[in-house]
Amino acid sequence: MARSAPLLRLEKSKGFYEAIINSLLDAIILVDRKFKIIFVNRAAEELIFKDLKEVFGRPFRDVFGDTLAPLIEKSFSTERALSGRGLELSPGRTVSVDFSLSPYFTDGTLPAGVIVSLREASKAEHGSYDYALDSLNSMLSSIAHEIKNPLGGIRGASQLLKDKVTDREGSECVALIIKEVDRLKKLLQELLGLSKRSVFGPTNIHEVIEQAVVLFNGEIEDSSIKVVRQYDPSLPKVKGDDRKLLQVFLNLLKNALEAMPSGGTITIFTRPSDEYALEGNKITRWALIGVKDEGCGIAREELNKIFFPFYTKKAGGTGLGLTISQKIIRDHGGHINVESIQGTGATFKIYIPFFP
Repeated sequence: MARSAPLLRLEKSKGFYEAIINSLLDAIILVDRKFKIIFVNRAAEELIFKDLKEVFGRPFRDVFGDTLAPLIEKSFSTERALSGRGLELSPGRTVSVDFSLSPYFTDGTLPAGVIVSLREASKAEHGSYDYALDSLNSMLSSIAHEIKNPLGGIRGASQLLKDKVTDREGSECVALIIKEVDRLKKLLQELLGLSKRSVFGPTNIHEVIEQAVVLFNGEIEDSSIKVVRQYDPSLPKVKGDDRKLLQVFLNLLKNALEAMPSGGTITIFTRPSDEYALEGNKITRWALIGVKDEGCGIAREELNKIFFPFYTKKAGGTGLGLTISQKIIRDHGGHINVESIQGTGATFKIYIPFFP
């Protein structure tokens, strides 16, 4: 079996390796093939409030609890790197961490153990941000309800006025009013749709993606853009709300099309992810769906901003498309991220749990 982790030889220049590992901000724990701790770096000591002497030789479960242990055993037995987000550990206190696991090899073909890398999840990212987003959603939904009826009245009156105006300039003004009212109504529909409770069920993600592609067929055919599908036909159904997931893919495809005014290729791929999560005592896996474009890409300094409400650099954009998409995916128990180098396009990756 091909190894998924680089060869690590701790017996050579041990002090040099320890100095490097101790300088990392992530907590690093090495466990041997018996799943006992043989090394922790300084960041790990700070996380558990214990030094290496106190934990050396102790089972990982005794120090960190039972939550992550099954995944460490799986990483070891399958010789595969695994990762995940927002997992709760109990090293004397309850902490939420993002983690990655990677088997390491010294000599021979069998792994000698697993490298565990932990990073305490930012409260601003997982807690305060979600609360702020929920509060914003509640406020916007209230506003949307308040202005929905007056907006309908404005459109109705404009339509009556359009039938009575005879000069060209007046007709153009009325047409502009109707156009802008329709644009606002579309925005309100998005906000009101977001406030509706999701109804989850077994969802064929390929069918949802194809619905989104069909809705953009006109724009795709009128441009020099090609859509390439790289679907895994064996992908199980995901836990999803068809309507809301459709909205996510419409947003991502719209962004991809707008990023390539001169044409290019949009690649949509699906496969089981390499990430795992725990739901109770059950190990679960996500489906990975990617939407890749060949557009202008996203500047490094903007990557952490694009999911913020109202952040946009598009003329006439609302800055809510990616915010809404992220909220929908989080409501599904998944997450969304983006990889991009400016000038070479962007890839949005969505992780959604499989249906039980």
